[in-house]
Amino acid sequence: MQSKWEQALDYLERALSFFERMSSLRDIVNSLNFMSYACSALGKLEEASNYTERVLATFSRKPVFTSEDRRLHAIFLYNAGSIYFQQKKFAPAIERYVQSLTLLESLGGDSETDLVRVLEGLSDCYDRLGEHKKSLAYQERAQQIREDIQKTT
Repeated sequence: MQSKWEQALDYLERALSFFERMSSLRDIVNSLNFMSYACSALGKLEEASNYTERVLATFSRKPVFTSEDRRLHAIFLYNAGSIYFQQKKFAPAIERYVQSLTLLESLGGDSETDLVRVLEGLSDCYDRLGEHKKSLAYQERAQQIREDIQKTT
């Protein structure tokens, strides 16, 4: 008997096939992203990583990027970094987190909570690598943003 996550993957694979035939880029990206999430929940991190990289490759083919698209791209990059982190692949995790951070910083505005997550991801990576000064610097920056958010709410 299949678990709910395995059932979800089956449905998502069928949906992905349909969306690919329809050339629905946004739906393809969303399906791949959910497939990555389901694989991660099942502990299939290599598959999750492959789906996430497909998300990024597919999303980059989008002809026009709105600010919401750039925010989504940053979130997908963060997700890729998180999966690499779970696999203890810290160099590619850092690369994806930095890419996400760069996009989020260019957006400003309502991206503070996403920024905090990315900064904490970078902090965790550098902590695992034994680079505690870098880790602390990212953690302090995340804390400052959290304090700034609290002042405005």
